[in-house]
Amino acid sequence: SDLNTSFKGLMYDLYSKDLSIKVKSSMQSRKEQGQYTSGNAPFGYQKSPRDRHILVVAEDEAVIVRRIFASALEGKSSMMIARELNQEQVSTPIEYKISKKQTNRSPRGDKFQWNHTIICSILNNPVYVGDMVYGKYYKNEVGGKKYLKPKSEWKIYKNHHEAIVSREDFDKLQKRRGCGNHNKKTISKNRHPFQGIIVCAGCKKSMVLRGDARK
Repeated sequence: SDLNTSFKGLMYDLYSKDLSIKVKSSMQSRKEQGQYTSGNAPFGYQKSPRDRHILVVAEDEAVIVRRIFASALEGKSSMMIARELNQEQVSTPIEYKISKKQTNRSPRGDKFQWNHTIICSILNNPVYVGDMVYGKYYKNEVGGKKYLKPKSEWKIYKNHHEAIVSREDFDKLQKRRGCGNHNKKTISKNRHPFQGIIVCAGCKKSMVLRGDARK
């Protein structure tokens, strides 16, 4: 009985790994054919009602994306841009998703806020010049953690969809801004154990580590 159970467990494990490889291969093939396969569309876009594998511009969100790029081109930092958007109470990407019933989340504090990370992720994303990027991550093993590959190894499908900003403006920003991509493995290693857990009792925002609190 024990041997039979162990054998079944082994077969189920092999079947799961084989299925995972087949699904991954199928997704890779679709991406190479130009199909958008992610579950959610990037901020500024939505999936076409005619074909969910095609991205089309969501104009109500694209207006904010264009403003962020224009502000960055004027020389404003990501923190300055985030501060302006918060002062004007401009809805964040997650608030747009909630309003469109695409997700259901609650803020940690009083409300969702724009921040440096959100602004940088938008300014660094080639999706806004019409490119679809895939093959950015790798796993050491099935079911293991994802790690970010070097940018030179990413696969890019050029002119995949309508652009929101010009390629010239995008390239200009990449050369002069410091919103670089970081390796997730390194970030995880240096992450403070209380990061994202401790919040301010007054404003309810997550507290930020300044310097080395371990010393």
